Amino acid sequence: MNQTKNLLVKIRTAIADGRLAAEAVPVGDMKECVRTELEVHRSTFTEQQYAAVLNRFDELCAGIAEGEADKEKLLLFTDALILCTDMISEAVYALADGDYWRYKHGEDAGNPEIAGIIEYIDREKKINLISYEFVKEYEGLPVTVCPDDGSGMYYIPYKGRKMFFPRGWDEEKIAGYYRRVVMEQDMRSPHSYKNEAFGVKEGDVVVDAGAAEGIFALDCIDKASMLYLIEADAAWLEALEQTFRDDGEKVRLIYGFLDSYHEGDHVSIDGLFAEKEIHYIKMDIEGAEKAALEGAGKTLARCRGMRCAICAYHCREDAESIQNVLHGYGFETETSKGYMCPDWTLEAYLDAELRRGIVFGKAGERLPAAKEPEYDALLVVTAKDFARVQSQYHRLAADLPARRIFFVGNEEVGKLVADAGLGDKVSFLDENEILPFADVHAVMRESLSEVLNGQELPRGITGWYYQQFLKMQYARICKDAYYLVWDGDTIPCALFSMFKAGTSTPYLDMKTEYYPQYFDTMARLIPDLHKCFEKSFISEHMLMNSEIMRELLLEIESNPHIEGKYFWEKIIHAIDAKGLQENSFSEFETYGTYVAMRHPESYRLRDWHSFRYGGVFYSLDTISDRDYAWLAKDFSAISFEKGDFVREDQKNLFDNAKYQEKLSARQMLEIAQQEFKEGSYLEVWK
Repeated sequence: MNQTKNLLVKIRTAIADGRLAAEAVPVGDMKECVRTELEVHRSTFTEQQYAAVLNRFDELCAGIAEGEADKEKLLLFTDALILCTDMISEAVYALADGDYWRYKHGEDAGNPEIAGIIEYIDREKKINLISYEFVKEYEGLPVTVCPDDGSGMYYIPYKGRKMFFPRGWDEEKIAGYYRRVVMEQDMRSPHSYKNEAFGVKEGDVVVDAGAAEGIFALDCIDKASMLYLIEADAAWLEALEQTFRDDGEKVRLIYGFLDSYHEGDHVSIDGLFAEKEIHYIKMDIEGAEKAALEGAGKTLARCRGMRCAICAYHCREDAESIQNVLHGYGFETETSKGYMCPDWTLEAYLDAELRRGIVFGKAGERLPAAKEPEYDALLVVTAKDFARVQSQYHRLAADLPARRIFFVGNEEVGKLVADAGLGDKVSFLDENEILPFADVHAVMRESLSEVLNGQELPRGITGWYYQQFLKMQYARICKDAYYLVWDGDTIPCALFSMFKAGTSTPYLDMKTEYYPQYFDTMARLIPDLHKCFEKSFISEHMLMNSEIMRELLLEIESNPHIEGKYFWEKIIHAIDAKGLQENSFSEFETYGTYVAMRHPESYRLRDWHSFRYGGVFYSLDTISDRDYAWLAKDFSAISFEKGDFVREDQKNLFDNAKYQEKLSARQMLEIAQQEFKEGSYLEVWK
């Protein structure tokens, strides 16, 4: 590698200073030299990536020929070739060194599963997706590729059937592909679906997601009573139609990208099989497995005795994440034996990363669905905010999954609630009966005395912290196991649940905000708390476990290094004057982190999508039932933050029936948020 690059650099220098005439530059030799480097490092690419790289390289080379007289063009071409060699990192050599892998894996390098891979890499001086000696047995495997006169496509005889391949593939490409897929299903392979305890049984209804060439379906077609093959590649779909052309009563082909939602080209397990009993699911969908499981929750919870085989090597930490999801539905899990070496990302190479190939899952017989605990909802509001959003509060009674809803505020809020006529489910709680505002205001005034310099402290500065303290202090008077804290400017788009389906396990909902100062304050209050998830627990609501919240408050109060007796005093004293003015504490982030580190088994994590800047696109006076129904397909709630207003250029953008017919709310927001509120919060999907 260095020799190739050094040679190119010398040639470029000679061209630049005139020592090498343009007509004498060995263009053909330079091309061949770099192409050879690409071929030597072929194992650093997937088959598709390698073909794309060669195609781009050929396009680059096509623009210049031997004898080119344009000096500037030659310099640019030489620079491009040097970049090509830089893209093939020098690290590749180190990565194929056994000592490097032993160093990266430390004590685990002695694990026989890992040691075998390291020995293989050390011996072969290359890294493959499956780096085991048995792979060599398939390199020269004889393969019979046959033309099919009827379809004009090629097939390979497989277990008494014909396995077809995409139109346009030649015999050499087909043979190479076939060798790889049968090698992957060798019992010694970490990619093998063969597992007797977790396998397909006689009479099973099977879903094969990411069917490709159909080898999994062909292996189990005689056992299965029904096969649903999901594939998003049209070329493979055509091949599958030929492979299973005589199995119309038993095999259904479904085009689509398996995902967490069911719309357009994106399909979900729950959307496809809402009324069907599914016994087995296999997934190999290029890293979309976690999203697909999100879209299979009802099916996983409903179908008795289900088994599955889910690919876990496409993305980092998938094996753990997928097992956690399945455990949440009561599945027993195990992984395939051995490890795979992700060979499509240099980052994984640099980390000498190994990943489990398959997560197998098996559900036990379903117990009767657990009854969700009853709880109340708490909304802390000011009188101005209540009056501003009041026109939408009838939706709280309809769609908040709480037994009772309490608005918490001062006497003025109490009068507004009494006059609003929101029904028997909605009541009022005086904030001072939970925690007196005057007490908190006095401590805040004392902490900011130097900044105030004799001036009165605005209620709003205290109010930011006070409303959070109310939500925390409520745990000490709550008689239920849980209580729901809900932002007063946020309206649910439809009825939802705060518990995992069929269980009494609550959700901790997550979004994407991050404010370092929240974690700085948190660490001063409880020194071993720290950010432990990339995402955030700030999601406009939170279902609080009363006992865990009380435990958190006591732990804060037991910190002897911070002034104050009560948790709220210590929080105020843990923040300097500048931080107090900049809002440096979050009850949601603190409680969520505490749960994650102290009681991780007590909740399940869930991605929460809400329309954060609803007030920029919708007027509270005109948003309709139609709008809520449309929004509910992508969002669980919509917020109308103070200060937001419908801009002239956004008017009727979302509140438009014609647009709603053409685009989903998610699509509309993804387009719109590229332009509006630049630099502030953006809703993010996987």
